[in-house]
Amino acid sequence: MSLFPTHPLYAHCLADWREYRLCYEGGKAYTNAYLHKHPKEPLKNFEQRLERAIHPNHVRAVIDTYAAYLYKAPIARESESETLSELWVNMNLLGAPANEFYEHVAQLVQRGGRAAVVVDKLQPEDGAELATRAQELERGIRPYAYAVDTEDILNWRTGRDGRLEWIVLRESEDHER
Repeated sequence: MSLFPTHPLYAHCLADWREYRLCYEGGKAYTNAYLHKHPKEPLKNFEQRLERAIHPNHVRAVIDTYAAYLYKAPIARESESETLSELWVNMNLLGAPANEFYEHVAQLVQRGGRAAVVVDKLQPEDGAELATRAQELERGIRPYAYAVDTEDILNWRTGRDGRLEWIVLRESEDHER
C-alpha cells in the first residue's frame, strides 16, 4: 500500500497488473495464487495437487521472443553528443547497452501495458555543486537511466495537451551498487 494517493486508474488496474506479473514470472507464486481448491476436494488432495502443479510459462516465452525480435538487428544510433554516446554504451551505470536496456523496457511494456524510463544523474559524492557540464565531465558525472515497472507508477497527472505534468513513483534504494 502506498503512503501517497494513487491515480484512479492505478487502483482500478492494480490487481490485473499483479496477475500479469505473476503470469510472466511463473513458478510457485503463480500456482499458489491461481490454482484453486475445488469445492468438494479434500484439503490433502489440493495440497498434493498444488505441490505437483507446474506452470508452463508460455507468457514469458512469447513476451521475451517478441522483445528479442524487436532488438535482433542492431539499431543505428548517431549523435555528436559525447554524453548520449556514453549513455547508449552503458544506460544504467551497470553495463547495460541501449539495446539490452530497451529490450527489458519492451518486456515490461508487453507484460503490464506501460512502463516508465527515468533519466537521472548521480550527485558528486562530496556534495559539491557543479555549475557547468565541463565540471560534470571532469568528475565523471553523466546521465543514466532505469526502467520503472507499471506497478510502481502510483500517480500522475497530464495536462490538457495530454503531456505528463508530474508522476509519483515507488522506488527502492539500491544497496547493491
